[in-house]
Parts: sequence; C-alpha cells; structure tokens
Amino acid sequence: MTRRGGHDAGRGIHGHLIDGVLRAGADTTLAEVYAGVVRPALGIEAYFGVPEHVLARAADLEYADAEWPRRLPALPWMAPPAGAMDMGRMNSPEWRRAVFGAINLHTTASAAAKFFADLTREDGPVRALLGPRLHGEFLRPQVTGHDDLFGTEVTWTPGFVRDHVKIAKGGLGGSAAWWSLRHHHACAYLTRRLDDHARAAEIAAALGDDLTVMPLR
Repeated sequence: MTRRGGHDAGRGIHGHLIDGVLRAGADTTLAEVYAGVVRPALGIEAYFGVPEHVLARAADLEYADAEWPRRLPALPWMAPPAGAMDMGRMNSPEWRRAVFGAINLHTTASAAAKFFADLTREDGPVRALLGPRLHGEFLRPQVTGHDDLFGTEVTWTPGFVRDHVKIAKGGLGGSAAWWSLRHHHACAYLTRRLDDHARAAEIAAALGDDLTVMPLR
C-alpha cells in the first residue's frame, strides 16, 4: 500500500480547503464524509487515515536517488511541503493515521486502477456518487494554460489532466494512474521509491499509451 500524493504544495492545500468547507457548512469533516460515504460508494481499498488493521501493510517510502529532491521545482510556491520530503515523518504511524486531503491518500495500484476504470462509466460508482451533472463537470475540461510545474500547456478538469487520449493523475515521486480514451483500459503505477515519472511512462508505452502532457485545443 503506497501513498498517492499531489504534485505540489498549492494543490495539496485544496484538500484542507474542502475539509474547512465541510466543517463550516455541513458540521462534518473530510475524514467522516470520505470514510462514511465516498469509500463505501466507490468500493475501493483507499484510505484517508489508515485503519489499524491494515497499518502494517503501508509501504515505507524512500528516495530512489539521494539527489532527487534537489531536482524538484526550485520556486518556493511550487515546492512540496518540507514534511513531504522527510521520510521519517512520512513513514510514521502518526502520518499514516492522519487525514490530509490531496496528499495523504493511502491505496494500492489495483484500487487506483479500478477507480480510473470506473471513472467514465455511465453506470459506474463515480457517476452514481456524484450524480449526472457533477459527474459531467468532474470529467469536463475546465482550463487550458501554461502550467509552471509541467513547463508546458496543460488542460485540467477539476481533478485530472485530460487530453485527446487520456484522463490522468500523477503523484509526487513518480506514481501515476490513468484511463486510456483510445484503448479503454485503466492503469496505475504506484511506487514507494520516489523519483521521476520515467517508470510510469515506460509502462504506458508498453500498453500503447502516452503520458506526455498534451493540451486540448
């Protein structure tokens, strides 16, 4: 079981904003809504706050290359939070039990692939959970523009990179999951050895997919 992280600090903040909205507007929390509504509806093994009975299965993270953190974006506003680079903290039971939206989901590659396989289905659990209108918005391209982290133009839905051939999401350290719009299959590669996305790209190429960021026009 591996942590799926967000790409950068800015996007990681969104999870805390959602938690704040739920607390202020609905007198509940992200942890309660996810555990009580979202995870049962999706039917996948993915946790915000790893329960005790599966805590021992969580994989310890490590750097594949000691120089890897130095190759991350240098601009302060794009840098991951310092704690996300501290392997002692990230591998601790306290971190795994905690709930930090957008950066601290613990799941398996099989569960991530199942989520993407179900993502676009009109009779699938994601659409049933969100309803037709929100499901359409969830998948619809919302903005295309230059992304400083990718260094190129990117098209984003509210949660995914989208182009003519895929709907995808990457994670800090080389993890990636996607749905192929061309071949109609899902794939997920989650790693505990933090590095670039070359390994996920090789898997995609073997499947006839392409993880190159290509904006919709």
